[in-house]
Amino acid sequence: DTNLTPCHGINLQAQIEAQFSELQLLASQRSSRLGESLKLFWFLREADEVAEWMGDQTAVAASEDYGRDVEHVELLIQKFDSFISSLAASGGRVSSCISTGHALIAEGNPECERIQAKLDETQQLWEDLRELAHARQEVNHSSASRIRICGEVYEHILLSVCLS
Repeated sequence: DTNLTPCHGINLQAQIEAQFSELQLLASQRSSRLGESLKLFWFLREADEVAEWMGDQTAVAASEDYGRDVEHVELLIQKFDSFISSLAASGGRVSSCISTGHALIAEGNPECERIQAKLDETQQLWEDLRELAHARQEVNHSSASRIRICGEVYEHILLSVCLS
């Protein structure tokens, strides 16, 4: 049988073993690339979900409802203080997402530029949201002070009118 004869001085067994080793190497490389792609996919998915969540929170923080009276302002302040607590508690998810992106870059993921762009976007959204929430919190407390002062002035005027 001529199929089992050595080819150019190399025996058939050695050829098969060499091809098998090459195939194993290619499979290992492919598996590694698939693993990198999977990590990238999960990071991008989490970053998109975090960005969507931050967009929803930005809408809350950007609300222009400043209250009609003292009670309404105080209710808004209570709700917003709860919102601030929720925001702080969720900071871990944002930090985890950012850490994952940095880890992918450190591992040498071939999509480093794409990962860095997503990291920059996520960090900017987080910074903007935190700044907006802080500004809104200051406005809420300022509104409460103004409404209290107006209420005190109004009561003083009423008292003055009633006593005269």
